[in-house]
Amino acid sequence: MAAFEVFTPATMKAMPNKPKTPLRSIRISDELWEAAQQNAAAEGRTVSEVVREALERYNARRSATNRATKAQ
Repeated sequence: MAAFEVFTPATMKAMPNKPKTPLRSIRISDELWEAAQQNAAAEGRTVSEVVREALERYNARRSATNRATKAQ
């Protein structure tokens, strides 16, 4: 029989982020948050990872748009 460890918020206690990043607060509807949690879990990811990726894409797109506008 294989032994395994179950990680829950109670057993994890303080697990530091590497690298340590500031904690941010945002307002999101319960419906959107729950869907994001389910979709991220289905991909084996966290909602934080999904949000970071979305913000990186958003910022890259805005930067490209701003550069194109300035070049005109």
